[in-house]
Amino acid sequence: MYEPFRSLAKHDPAMLFRSLPALAFLVSTGGALAASPPIACGKASTPVERTICASPEFKAMDREIAALYDRALAVAEGEARHRVVAGQQLFVRRRGECGWAAHHSAHPGVAVEECVRNAMEGRVAALREAADGRTLARQ
Repeated sequence: MYEPFRSLAKHDPAMLFRSLPALAFLVSTGGALAASPPIACGKASTPVERTICASPEFKAMDREIAALYDRALAVAEGEARHRVVAGQQLFVRRRGECGWAAHHSAHPGVAVEECVRNAMEGRVAALREAADGRTLARQ
């Protein structure tokens, strides 16, 4: 049993059963809810989030990624759907790793922007293909 549920079942068995519908919904969506929606700029706390929120271009790309992700999930089935979800999770992690440049570059702002741009442009391209019903290995 998944560790948080084991702990919950031990302390409050009734709560575990009340949580089952939410868990069933999450499983039925194929983990789709695990990916991130567009960044909430009012709560931006990392160098990457602040870079995205400071740029109208990046904010627009962030919204486009969220919309394309929803479209890709709507058309994908089975293994293709899992690849879309896994690809989104990988993208979020890689985009977050762009923050290293804020502390390890002679020109941190430019380095973070370039890394974020590359990650976001690559994800937009992959999601456009997935949303059109085509799949890419890099999803």
